[in-house]
Amino acid sequence: MRKKIKTGILLFLLSLLFTIPAYAGETDEWLNGWDYEIQSDGTTVYLTGYSGDNEELDIYGKAVIDGNTYNTVIYYDSSKHQSPFTGNTNIWSISFHPVDGRKVKSSHQYSLQGFFASMPNLESITFGDGFDSAGIQDMQSMCVGDTALKDIDFENLDVSSCGVFSYIFQNCSSLENMDIYIPYAYAYSGMFKGCSSLETARGQGARDGGKFTSINYMFEGCSALKTVELVDIKTGGEKEFKQVFKGCTSLTDIDLSMLDFSSATDLTGMLQMCKSLTDIDLSSVDFSNVTDASLMFTGCSGLTSLDLSGHSWISGGPKMNQIISSCPSLTEIIIDENVQVSSSTYAIGGEDNYIKTKIIGRMSDSFRQNFMSKLLSSGRYIVAADVKASIQLTGDEIYDSWYYGLKLSHQRVVRVQQNHGSDSIEFGHEDYSIYFGEPGEYTLTLTQGNTAFDLNTGYDKVVAVNESEDGVFKCENNPLTKTIRATRDDDGNVDIEEV
Repeated sequence: MRKKIKTGILLFLLSLLFTIPAYAGETDEWLNGWDYEIQSDGTTVYLTGYSGDNEELDIYGKAVIDGNTYNTVIYYDSSKHQSPFTGNTNIWSISFHPVDGRKVKSSHQYSLQGFFASMPNLESITFGDGFDSAGIQDMQSMCVGDTALKDIDFENLDVSSCGVFSYIFQNCSSLENMDIYIPYAYAYSGMFKGCSSLETARGQGARDGGKFTSINYMFEGCSALKTVELVDIKTGGEKEFKQVFKGCTSLTDIDLSMLDFSSATDLTGMLQMCKSLTDIDLSSVDFSNVTDASLMFTGCSGLTSLDLSGHSWISGGPKMNQIISSCPSLTEIIIDENVQVSSSTYAIGGEDNYIKTKIIGRMSDSFRQNFMSKLLSSGRYIVAADVKASIQLTGDEIYDSWYYGLKLSHQRVVRVQQNHGSDSIEFGHEDYSIYFGEPGEYTLTLTQGNTAFDLNTGYDKVVAVNESEDGVFKCENNPLTKTIRATRDDDGNVDIEEV
């Protein structure tokens, strides 16, 4: 009898044992805090939400649940551009790990838009070999607003199919350095916009024939940026370069030859507020299709010289509204007769104080009418405008009119008298225009106003000009009368000297 009881108890205990779920202790611990759904295919688990308190997440390509093995997929709501990470304020780091050749994937085959967006405490993302991004075509705003993000091994992602990188790291204000393979793509607008700690950006790649539509605002607001190195970046179809480097206040040198401007139409504000740039090499910039260059150098307060010569220009020229506004150190503009400026240009840019500016090179009518006239109403005055007019040697020497731009004030303040030869000098219709038709000696006399002409320094403001009883103006700081000699060499270059 006892033997039967013992046997019954043993069978009962065995029955209890076999009713205990077989998955006890067989679900991966890394899944703690995750909401998930096992898909009907029986091979895949979707991670749909995270409510755990683990600040450092490790996610694996294989998940064991109830003793069964599944491929790990992050659920992505394409209608809202959200993943379980989007907007999480607790996570500090995310690392992806491959297991038995399996990688973590997104449930959306083509998009990671906003995947890690608005995670203010996220400091690092480690993809390694653990995240499968093959086939992804859109990474727009993927990490936008991740203000603490410092480390992301972006170079480990397969982005060979991706065509949209717009605003991918916008406002990642703690990101300091970035190495990125840039493939054939359609859009890079605002890629690093607002990355105020980014010091170095390096990119390499791009398939031949890439036809990008936009890199507008790519580095806008990257106030710490010092080095940009883009190698083999194909931008042959790029049309807009608006505000690409706007606000890069630490940038001291920029190699624009890394970009192809042959199809460029809009350069608005491209280098705006680049305060540390003292010199800009525009030799690689092609203006032959550019219709708008407004604000291009606005706020480049360290820029001392601007060379616009040696280019092909679109017929009629681009708009140049406010192109050199707030450039107080810019005292020299180099041009040639091909430089064209659109008649729709309404202002070149204002300055708080009058700034002496030298124009070097021969002016086109377009430049004179649409740039010079606006320049002289912008808080600048011209100390020299040598257009190096050509000469024609026939039976008699015939000199082209030599344009010498002068401005003293809003009123006509200079009386010009030729000392020798026939009268061949005249004021233009505008107060700043004086034309010397022939070489010779000329006397310039101040007749009104409070500014006096000085050949060496241009027009210097005079504290006071007083008229004596006999009607003669006297000035302590500058003589009231200058005698100058205008000569030309065989190449047509004009030389002005004080007699």
